[in-house]
Amino acid sequence: MTICGGRVRSVGESAERVARLAAGLRGLGVRRGDRVAVLGPNSDQYHVRVVGPGGTALPTGAVGEVIVRGGHVMSGYWGRPEETAAAVRDGWMHTGDAGYLDGRGYLFIVDRIKDMIISGGENVFPAEVEAVLAQHPRVAMCAVIGLPDDRWGERVHAVVVPSDTGRTDADELRGHCLERLARYKIPRDIEFVTELPVSAAGKVLKRPLRQQRVR
Repeated sequence: MTICGGRVRSVGESAERVARLAAGLRGLGVRRGDRVAVLGPNSDQYHVRVVGPGGTALPTGAVGEVIVRGGHVMSGYWGRPEETAAAVRDGWMHTGDAGYLDGRGYLFIVDRIKDMIISGGENVFPAEVEAVLAQHPRVAMCAVIGLPDDRWGERVHAVVVPSDTGRTDADELRGHCLERLARYKIPRDIEFVTELPVSAAGKVLKRPLRQQRVR
């Protein structure tokens, strides 16, 4: 099975990429919403599945955790047996990435499983909401997190850094989202800040965002 994404690549390079896939798909340079093409039938060398919480393979189009196995997939973390046991189960490397396979065998990465918000029994992937908010011309940066809610279990909370193109408000952004998303995915709260915490690589750090708002 050849795996590629973005550009045509050699079989050897594809093998290397599937190995990196096991350590986390964004380590491949695959961004949220990017497509990883799975071409040809499964073989004994490389396998990719999308599974539910119990490890059962999900049908086409259903979002679950992406798991991989094959000769180029790591066997574990050196000197970290507990982490290895959590990540590698029955020979499958659990990537922690949420994705789905379409009818042609293309794999779409949606988000990280740990970032998923469950609100009123519905699954909300922050990356989807963030992508819609980012389309608004008055949004410079944004992050979407789940906060505890007595009624819904979790509520969708957006933290937005406005751009300098003009003023906006929460109602305007909710209206923008409502035109593009299901109602249950619309942020219940939209908070405006001057900056977001980011890593040295420029990735928004969501853990401190949650910790600052859940005390």
